[in-house]
Amino acid sequence: MESQQKPLPTKVKMFLSIGTLLAILLAFNQCVFKPSVSNKKSTSTYGSTSIPAPGTGDAGDPNPNLPEGLPMPGMNAPVSETELSTLNVGVKNFEQINVTMSQLTGVPVSDANIVTVFNDIAIQLPSDNSVKSFLPSMQVAITKLATEYCDRLVETDAYRKVIWTTINFDQSPTQTLTAINKTTMINQTVERFLGPVATVSIDSAKTELLSLYDIMIAGESLTTNLTTRKVVKGICVASLSSAYVTLL
Repeated sequence: MESQQKPLPTKVKMFLSIGTLLAILLAFNQCVFKPSVSNKKSTSTYGSTSIPAPGTGDAGDPNPNLPEGLPMPGMNAPVSETELSTLNVGVKNFEQINVTMSQLTGVPVSDANIVTVFNDIAIQLPSDNSVKSFLPSMQVAITKLATEYCDRLVETDAYRKVIWTTINFDQSPTQTLTAINKTTMINQTVERFLGPVATVSIDSAKTELLSLYDIMIAGESLTTNLTTRKVVKGICVASLSSAYVTLL
């Protein structure tokens, strides 16, 4: 009797998925940021969460864990004209990330599930466009928001059929994710979420996503449409939370 391959533990798959995501992030590190200077100070509030606006200095306390003589600038500290002239990469703020994900997936920002998740994590998302203040915890929050958008996208026929025209989400991977359809699904994902970038970056992203597909499908049941949806969601999240989407 042939031994059946055991499914990878969820935590192992999570770490492997994060590794794939990081590889995709590195593939899109050449984005250009054209900053604009504003003297306005404002605060946006979502639910019960108050988020400091750029330049308010609300998060300007130094980090006590840094070595002496190495101060940590405030997350919302104003950027000088000299720094602006040399800065060529920026990150979208919380509002821009939310709107971008909505536009790419077709899921409205007013969707009840999206509103709930966004209100919960908004304060963890970037508050301004400075890449110098970007923290690992912000990428975690971005991934959480992308996960909710992808869940709503895959579970809603009206949204998903716009992007993945060849995938029957009511069928099992064996039925619908054939070798040709799998490649087509990856191509459609990249075209939708990553857009027009250098060919070498596109090829790299496709390779990483195909690798992620193999990781996610390993040990899963190939006779249920739940696996089909789970795998496509994973591919979606890795793309939607990538640097190409979140960088300016």
